Parts: sequence; structure tokens; C-alpha cells
Amino acid sequence: MRRHGVVAVFAVLLAVVFGGQPASASAESHGDYCVQALEGGPATCFASEQALESYQTAAAVAPLLTVFDDVNYTGGYKNYYSAYGRDYCDDNLTPNEASSGDLTKDFFSTGAKVDGDITSFVIRAYSYCVVTVFDQPGFHGNHATKASNCPDMRTCFAGGSWNTKVHSLAIT
Repeated sequence: MRRHGVVAVFAVLLAVVFGGQPASASAESHGDYCVQALEGGPATCFASEQALESYQTAAAVAPLLTVFDDVNYTGGYKNYYSAYGRDYCDDNLTPNEASSGDLTKDFFSTGAKVDGDITSFVIRAYSYCVVTVFDQPGFHGNHATKASNCPDMRTCFAGGSWNTKVHSLAIT
């Protein structure tokens, strides 16, 4: 069974820790890197991906998915986070806020682009998340779905190799 209500509890915790609001305010004044609770409400935005990741780290947010640019979870990595501390996926099949419809905007820890270079990935344990990879941006094109870790994109999917073919990914 998936957990519900964690987002609301964490939002209250954030309000207490950050004095009634998250550390940043609206998208208009702070940038294009945003998080927002699935229930709606104001987005919390930052000027850079690094600032957003620092905020999530400070809020003790764990990634739902980590992708790597080499087999067996090695090389550069990129974490995909849910907003406001959610460490699970729900029953909704719509891509959640940790998804990326355009991997050209994402970079591994080494500075290399994620687009077309994912070679392995780890799904957060007990998150109930499923990852769907697409060969085109915007969650379009051919796709494959996996509900467990993938140490080598050449062999993880029944339909053949997805090594270096992923251009968008949905986390549901």
C-alpha cells in the first residue's frame, strides 16, 4: 500500500523550520528551477539547479531516482527528487514532479549531459515508483517501463537495449 499524507506532514514541518514558508518564494522572482506539492499551491523556485538541490538536501529530501552515465551505478550521476520530501510514488500514472520531459536540460555530476547518456539507474527502495523511459523528448516515442533497478541499460528491458537512447523519463 502506498503512503498518503506524508506531503502534508512534511509541508507543516517545512513551515515550522522555515518560518511559515519554504526558503524561497514565487517563480516570478527566483528562477526556473521549481518544486511544487502535487496538491498544488505555490511553487518554490530557484535561479539554478544547484540552488534547488541544496534546498532539497537541506530539507532532507531523498531522490526517487538516480541515473548514472556508466554501467553498474558508476560514473557521473543525476538525482531526480520529488517536491517537499515525498519519498514515494502514488497510484497516479501521470508523470510526477520528479520526471523530466527534456533531458537536454539535465546534467550528471561530472557536467556531462544526461540526454542520451543514461546507462544505469537506481529507484529509491520501497518508493513504489516505476520508471518509464522514452526515446523522444516530452514523454513521446517508443518507451519501456521498469519497476526495479537497472545496472545495465543494454540488458534490463525485454524489448532490447535502451543504453544511450533515453531523451525523457517519467517517474510514476
